[in-house]
Amino acid sequence: MRPALRAIRAVDGLVARATVPLTERRDVVLPLLFHSLVENEADLAEGSIHPAYAVTTGQFRAVIAGLQAAGYTFLKPAELSADRCPTSGRYALVTLDDGYANQLRAVPVLEELGVSAVFFVATGYVDSDRSFWWDVLYRELTRRGADAPAISTSMAMYRAQPREAIEGALRDRFGADCLRPRGFNDRPLTQRELRRAATSQYVTLANHTDGHNVVTQFGHQELIAELNQAQEHLVAFADSRPRLFAYPDGVTDQRLRDIGPAVGIDYAFTTEPRPTNLPLRERDFGLGRFTITHEASPQKQILALRSRWSVLNTYLRLAAYRRRTQTPA
Repeated sequence: MRPALRAIRAVDGLVARATVPLTERRDVVLPLLFHSLVENEADLAEGSIHPAYAVTTGQFRAVIAGLQAAGYTFLKPAELSADRCPTSGRYALVTLDDGYANQLRAVPVLEELGVSAVFFVATGYVDSDRSFWWDVLYRELTRRGADAPAISTSMAMYRAQPREAIEGALRDRFGADCLRPRGFNDRPLTQRELRRAATSQYVTLANHTDGHNVVTQFGHQELIAELNQAQEHLVAFADSRPRLFAYPDGVTDQRLRDIGPAVGIDYAFTTEPRPTNLPLRERDFGLGRFTITHEASPQKQILALRSRWSVLNTYLRLAAYRRRTQTPA
Protein backbone atom coordinates (compact mmCIF):
# COMPACT_ATOMS: atom_id res chain seq x y z
CA MET A 1 0.00 0.00 0.00
CA ARG A 2 1.27 3.50 -0.81
CA PRO A 3 2.46 5.44 2.29
CA ALA A 4 -0.02 8.29 1.69
CA LEU A 5 -2.94 5.88 1.40
CA ARG A 6 -1.78 4.01 4.50
CA ALA A 7 -1.76 7.27 6.46
CA ILE A 8 -5.22 8.21 5.17
CA ARG A 9 -6.58 4.80 6.21
CA ALA A 10 -5.10 5.24 9.69
CA VAL A 11 -6.67 8.68 10.12
CA ASP A 12 -9.94 7.45 8.63
CA GLY A 13 -10.16 4.64 11.17
CA LEU A 14 -9.81 7.09 14.05
CA VAL A 15 -12.35 9.52 12.59
CA ALA A 16 -14.87 6.79 11.83
CA ARG A 17 -14.57 5.21 15.26
CA ALA A 18 -15.20 8.56 16.91
CA THR A 19 -18.03 9.73 14.65
CA VAL A 20 -20.14 6.62 13.92
CA PRO A 21 -22.24 6.98 17.10
CA LEU A 22 -23.22 10.52 16.04
CA THR A 23 -23.12 10.38 12.23
CA GLU A 24 -24.21 6.88 11.22
CA ARG A 25 -25.90 6.93 7.85
CA ARG A 26 -29.69 6.70 7.77
CA ASP A 27 -32.09 5.63 5.02
CA VAL A 28 -29.36 4.39 2.73
CA VAL A 29 -28.14 1.41 0.77
CA LEU A 30 -24.40 0.70 0.97
CA PRO A 31 -23.45 -1.08 -2.28
CA LEU A 32 -20.26 -3.12 -1.75
CA LEU A 33 -17.86 -3.98 -4.58
CA PHE A 34 -15.66 -7.09 -4.61
CA HIS A 35 -13.49 -8.50 -7.37
CA SER A 36 -11.29 -11.53 -6.70
CA LEU A 37 -11.80 -13.86 -3.74
CA VAL A 38 -8.75 -15.82 -2.63
CA GLU A 39 -8.38 -18.46 0.07
CA ASN A 40 -5.64 -16.71 2.02
CA GLU A 41 -2.82 -14.16 1.91
CA ALA A 42 -0.52 -16.75 0.31
CA ASP A 43 -2.75 -16.67 -2.77
CA LEU A 44 -2.13 -12.94 -3.04
CA ALA A 45 1.61 -13.40 -2.63
CA GLU A 46 1.86 -15.87 -5.51
CA GLY A 47 1.26 -12.95 -7.88
CA SER A 48 -1.18 -14.21 -10.52
CA ILE A 49 -3.76 -11.48 -9.80
CA HIS A 50 -3.56 -7.81 -8.98
CA PRO A 51 -3.73 -7.71 -5.15
CA ALA A 52 -5.53 -4.36 -5.07
CA TYR A 53 -8.60 -6.11 -6.48
CA ALA A 54 -8.71 -9.08 -4.10
CA VAL A 55 -9.91 -10.06 -0.64
CA THR A 56 -9.75 -13.36 1.20
CA THR A 57 -12.92 -15.36 1.70
CA GLY A 58 -12.54 -14.69 5.43
CA GLN A 59 -12.52 -10.93 4.82
CA PHE A 60 -15.51 -11.26 2.50
CA ARG A 61 -17.48 -13.06 5.19
CA ALA A 62 -16.35 -10.69 7.95
CA VAL A 63 -17.52 -7.56 6.10
CA ILE A 64 -20.96 -9.00 5.40
CA ALA A 65 -21.41 -10.48 8.87
CA GLY A 66 -20.09 -7.28 10.48
CA LEU A 67 -22.66 -5.12 8.71
CA GLN A 68 -25.39 -7.57 9.65
CA ALA A 69 -24.29 -7.33 13.28
CA ALA A 70 -24.41 -3.52 13.01
CA GLY A 71 -28.07 -3.67 11.99
CA TYR A 72 -27.83 -3.54 8.19
CA THR A 73 -30.16 -5.69 6.09
CA PHE A 74 -28.82 -6.96 2.77
CA LEU A 75 -31.10 -6.30 -0.17
CA LYS A 76 -31.99 -8.89 -2.75
CA PRO A 77 -31.20 -7.68 -6.29
CA ALA A 78 -34.89 -8.05 -7.19
CA GLU A 79 -35.64 -5.35 -4.60
CA LEU A 80 -33.71 -2.79 -6.64
CA SER A 81 -36.76 -1.07 -8.04
CA ALA A 82 -38.64 1.99 -6.90
CA ASP A 83 -41.77 0.01 -6.06
CA ARG A 84 -40.03 -2.86 -4.19
CA CYS A 85 -37.12 -1.22 -2.39
CA PRO A 86 -37.70 -0.12 1.22
CA THR A 87 -37.95 3.64 1.66
CA SER A 88 -36.24 3.87 5.05
CA GLY A 89 -33.73 1.97 7.13
CA ARG A 90 -30.14 0.80 6.73
CA TYR A 91 -29.34 -1.61 3.93
CA ALA A 92 -26.40 -3.01 2.00
CA LEU A 93 -25.92 -4.81 -1.31
CA VAL A 94 -23.16 -7.23 -2.37
CA THR A 95 -21.77 -6.95 -5.91
CA LEU A 96 -18.87 -8.79 -7.58
CA ASP A 97 -17.35 -7.64 -10.87
CA ASP A 98 -15.83 -9.25 -13.95
CA GLY A 99 -16.65 -12.97 -13.75
CA TYR A 100 -13.63 -14.58 -12.08
CA ALA A 101 -13.83 -18.31 -11.38
CA ASN A 102 -12.53 -17.51 -7.89
CA GLN A 103 -15.82 -15.72 -7.17
CA LEU A 104 -17.43 -19.15 -6.85
CA ARG A 105 -15.91 -19.06 -3.35
CA ALA A 106 -18.51 -16.41 -2.50
CA VAL A 107 -21.50 -18.70 -3.01
CA PRO A 108 -21.13 -20.87 0.13
CA VAL A 109 -20.61 -17.72 2.24
CA LEU A 110 -23.70 -16.08 0.76
CA GLU A 111 -25.73 -19.22 1.41
CA GLU A 112 -24.44 -19.48 4.98
CA LEU A 113 -25.30 -15.86 5.79
CA GLY A 114 -28.54 -15.79 3.78
CA VAL A 115 -27.34 -12.89 1.62
CA SER A 116 -27.89 -12.38 -2.11
CA ALA A 117 -25.33 -10.87 -4.48
CA VAL A 118 -25.11 -9.44 -7.98
CA PHE A 119 -22.40 -10.95 -10.18
CA PHE A 120 -21.53 -8.47 -12.95
CA VAL A 121 -20.07 -10.64 -15.72
CA ALA A 122 -17.98 -9.55 -18.72
CA THR A 123 -19.50 -12.25 -20.92
CA GLY A 124 -16.82 -12.24 -23.61
CA TYR A 125 -14.34 -13.68 -21.12
CA VAL A 126 -16.52 -16.67 -20.21
CA ASP A 127 -14.88 -19.90 -21.44
CA SER A 128 -12.18 -17.80 -23.13
CA ASP A 129 -9.21 -19.33 -21.26
CA ARG A 130 -7.71 -15.81 -21.07
CA SER A 131 -6.67 -13.99 -17.93
CA PHE A 132 -8.02 -10.49 -17.46
CA TRP A 133 -5.55 -8.04 -18.97
CA TRP A 134 -4.91 -6.06 -15.75
CA ASP A 135 -3.82 -9.23 -13.96
CA VAL A 136 -1.50 -10.13 -16.85
CA LEU A 137 0.08 -6.67 -16.79
CA TYR A 138 0.53 -6.78 -13.02
CA ARG A 139 1.98 -10.30 -13.11
CA GLU A 140 4.43 -9.66 -15.93
CA LEU A 141 5.63 -6.29 -14.68
CA THR A 142 6.07 -7.63 -11.14
CA ARG A 143 8.18 -10.50 -12.49
CA ARG A 144 10.37 -7.89 -14.15
CA GLY A 145 10.86 -5.90 -10.95
CA ALA A 146 8.50 -2.97 -11.59
CA ASP A 147 7.35 -1.04 -8.52
CA ALA A 148 3.76 -0.01 -7.73
CA PRO A 149 3.94 3.50 -9.32
CA ALA A 150 5.33 2.04 -12.55
CA ILE A 151 2.58 -0.57 -12.65
CA SER A 152 -0.09 2.09 -12.03
CA THR A 153 1.31 4.22 -14.85
CA SER A 154 1.21 1.27 -17.24
CA MET A 155 -2.36 0.45 -16.19
CA ALA A 156 -3.44 4.00 -16.99
CA MET A 157 -1.78 3.84 -20.42
CA TYR A 158 -3.64 0.68 -21.40
CA ARG A 159 -6.98 1.41 -19.76
CA ALA A 160 -8.46 3.64 -22.46
CA GLN A 161 -7.71 1.20 -25.29
CA PRO A 162 -10.06 -1.50 -26.62
CA ARG A 163 -9.55 -4.92 -25.06
CA GLU A 164 -8.37 -6.47 -28.33
CA ALA A 165 -5.69 -3.80 -28.69
CA ILE A 166 -4.59 -4.23 -25.08
CA GLU A 167 -4.29 -8.00 -25.43
CA GLY A 168 -2.37 -7.63 -28.69
CA ALA A 169 0.03 -5.19 -27.06
CA LEU A 170 0.54 -7.53 -24.10
CA ARG A 171 1.33 -10.46 -26.41
CA ASP A 172 3.84 -8.32 -28.30
CA ARG A 173 5.43 -7.14 -25.06
CA PHE A 174 5.41 -10.31 -22.96
CA GLY A 175 5.01 -13.20 -25.38
CA ALA A 176 2.17 -15.13 -27.01
CA ASP A 177 1.55 -17.21 -23.88
CA CYS A 178 1.17 -14.31 -21.44
CA LEU A 179 -2.65 -14.33 -21.42
CA ARG A 180 -2.90 -17.99 -20.43
CA PRO A 181 -4.34 -18.31 -16.90
CA ARG A 182 -1.91 -19.66 -14.31
CA GLY A 183 -4.62 -21.34 -12.25
CA PHE A 184 -8.04 -21.06 -10.64
CA ASN A 185 -7.42 -17.63 -9.12
CA ASP A 186 -6.82 -15.75 -12.37
CA ARG A 187 -9.08 -17.49 -14.89
CA PRO A 188 -12.61 -16.46 -15.89
CA LEU A 189 -15.68 -18.55 -15.23
CA THR A 190 -16.73 -21.26 -17.65
CA GLN A 191 -20.27 -21.50 -19.02
CA ARG A 192 -20.85 -24.61 -16.93
CA GLU A 193 -19.70 -22.86 -13.74
CA LEU A 194 -21.77 -19.80 -14.50
CA ARG A 195 -24.93 -21.78 -15.14
CA ARG A 196 -24.41 -23.78 -11.96
CA ALA A 197 -23.83 -20.64 -9.89
CA ALA A 198 -26.96 -19.05 -11.36
CA THR A 199 -29.09 -21.87 -9.94
CA SER A 200 -28.42 -20.57 -6.42
CA GLN A 201 -31.19 -18.38 -5.04
CA TYR A 202 -28.46 -16.09 -3.74
CA VAL A 203 -26.85 -15.38 -7.15
CA THR A 204 -28.09 -12.85 -9.72
CA LEU A 205 -26.17 -12.35 -12.96
CA ALA A 206 -25.90 -8.87 -14.45
CA ASN A 207 -24.31 -6.97 -17.34
CA HIS A 208 -20.67 -5.79 -17.31
CA THR A 209 -20.46 -5.51 -21.13
CA ASP A 210 -19.23 -8.31 -23.33
CA GLY A 211 -15.56 -7.37 -23.63
CA HIS A 212 -14.97 -5.26 -20.50
CA ASN A 213 -14.23 -2.25 -22.67
CA VAL A 214 -14.66 1.25 -21.24
CA VAL A 215 -18.06 2.27 -22.62
CA THR A 216 -16.94 5.72 -23.78
CA GLN A 217 -14.90 3.96 -26.50
CA PHE A 218 -18.06 2.99 -28.38
CA GLY A 219 -20.15 4.90 -30.88
CA HIS A 220 -23.87 5.01 -30.16
CA GLN A 221 -24.87 1.95 -32.19
CA GLU A 222 -21.74 0.08 -31.13
CA LEU A 223 -22.62 0.62 -27.47
CA ILE A 224 -26.15 -0.67 -28.01
CA ALA A 225 -24.75 -3.76 -29.75
CA GLU A 226 -22.19 -4.34 -26.98
CA LEU A 227 -24.80 -4.17 -24.23
CA ASN A 228 -27.28 -6.29 -26.15
CA GLN A 229 -24.65 -8.95 -26.84
CA ALA A 230 -23.91 -9.25 -23.13
CA GLN A 231 -27.65 -9.29 -22.36
CA GLU A 232 -28.26 -12.17 -24.77
CA HIS A 233 -25.35 -14.17 -23.37
CA LEU A 234 -26.66 -13.71 -19.83
CA VAL A 235 -30.16 -14.78 -20.87
CA ALA A 236 -28.59 -17.97 -22.23
CA PHE A 237 -26.68 -18.54 -18.98
CA ALA A 238 -29.47 -17.77 -16.51
CA ASP A 239 -32.73 -17.56 -18.50
CA SER A 240 -33.27 -14.02 -17.25
CA ARG A 241 -32.62 -10.63 -18.85
CA PRO A 242 -30.59 -8.44 -16.46
CA ARG A 243 -31.86 -5.05 -15.28
CA LEU A 244 -28.54 -4.10 -13.67
CA PHE A 245 -25.26 -2.92 -15.20
CA ALA A 246 -21.80 -2.03 -13.90
CA TYR A 247 -19.49 0.30 -15.85
CA PRO A 248 -16.18 -1.39 -16.70
CA ASP A 249 -13.39 0.37 -14.87
CA GLY A 250 -16.00 2.69 -13.36
CA VAL A 251 -15.96 5.04 -16.38
CA THR A 252 -19.49 6.40 -16.74
CA ASP A 253 -21.36 7.53 -19.85
CA GLN A 254 -24.44 9.76 -19.89
CA ARG A 255 -25.74 7.91 -22.96
CA LEU A 256 -26.78 5.05 -20.66
CA ARG A 257 -29.75 7.18 -19.58
CA ASP A 258 -31.25 6.66 -23.04
CA ILE A 259 -29.65 3.40 -24.12
CA GLY A 260 -30.12 1.54 -20.83
CA PRO A 261 -33.92 1.35 -20.85
CA ALA A 262 -33.87 0.40 -24.54
CA VAL A 263 -31.85 -2.75 -23.75
CA GLY A 264 -33.66 -3.52 -20.50
CA ILE A 265 -31.28 -1.88 -17.99
CA ASP A 266 -32.74 0.29 -15.21
CA TYR A 267 -29.78 0.76 -12.84
CA ALA A 268 -26.06 1.20 -13.48
CA PHE A 269 -23.26 1.12 -10.90
CA THR A 270 -20.04 3.11 -10.88
CA THR A 271 -16.98 2.63 -8.66
CA GLU A 272 -17.43 5.98 -6.92
CA PRO A 273 -17.55 5.38 -3.13
CA ARG A 274 -20.90 6.77 -2.04
CA PRO A 275 -24.18 5.38 -0.71
CA THR A 276 -27.54 5.23 -2.43
CA ASN A 277 -30.07 7.39 -0.62
CA LEU A 278 -33.58 6.11 -0.11
CA PRO A 279 -36.17 6.15 -1.53
CA LEU A 280 -34.75 4.64 -4.72
CA ARG A 281 -35.42 6.39 -8.02
CA GLU A 282 -37.35 4.64 -10.78
CA ARG A 283 -34.10 4.52 -12.78
CA ASP A 284 -30.55 5.54 -11.87
CA PHE A 285 -27.46 5.24 -14.03
CA GLY A 286 -24.92 6.58 -11.55
CA LEU A 287 -25.15 4.49 -8.39
CA GLY A 288 -21.99 4.40 -6.29
CA ARG A 289 -20.19 1.43 -4.72
CA PHE A 290 -17.63 1.02 -1.97
CA THR A 291 -14.67 -1.12 -3.00
CA ILE A 292 -13.66 -3.56 -0.27
CA THR A 293 -9.94 -4.29 -0.07
CA HIS A 294 -7.61 -6.65 1.77
CA GLU A 295 -5.40 -3.67 2.67
CA ALA A 296 -7.48 -2.68 5.71
CA SER A 297 -9.24 -4.81 8.29
CA PRO A 298 -12.94 -5.58 7.79
CA GLN A 299 -13.70 -3.81 11.07
CA LYS A 300 -12.09 -0.54 9.93
CA GLN A 301 -13.81 -0.69 6.57
CA ILE A 302 -17.18 -1.32 8.20
CA LEU A 303 -16.74 1.75 10.41
CA ALA A 304 -15.82 3.87 7.38
CA LEU A 305 -18.88 2.59 5.52
CA ARG A 306 -21.18 3.45 8.41
CA SER A 307 -19.86 6.96 9.04
CA ARG A 308 -20.91 10.02 7.05
CA TRP A 309 -17.46 11.46 7.72
CA SER A 310 -14.85 9.39 5.92
CA VAL A 311 -11.47 10.86 4.98
CA LEU A 312 -10.74 7.79 2.88
CA ASN A 313 -13.95 7.90 0.87
CA THR A 314 -13.48 11.62 0.18
CA TYR A 315 -9.96 10.88 -1.06
CA LEU A 316 -11.22 7.99 -3.23
CA ARG A 317 -14.02 10.11 -4.72
CA LEU A 318 -11.49 12.77 -5.72
CA ALA A 319 -9.20 10.08 -7.18
CA ALA A 320 -12.13 8.60 -9.13
CA TYR A 321 -12.99 12.06 -10.48
CA ARG A 322 -9.42 12.68 -11.60
CA ARG A 323 -9.32 9.25 -13.24
CA ARG A 324 -12.59 9.86 -15.11
CA THR A 325 -11.54 13.28 -16.37
CA GLN A 326 -8.15 11.96 -17.50
CA THR A 327 -9.61 9.02 -19.47
CA PRO A 328 -9.92 9.82 -23.18
CA ALA A 329 -13.41 9.41 -24.65
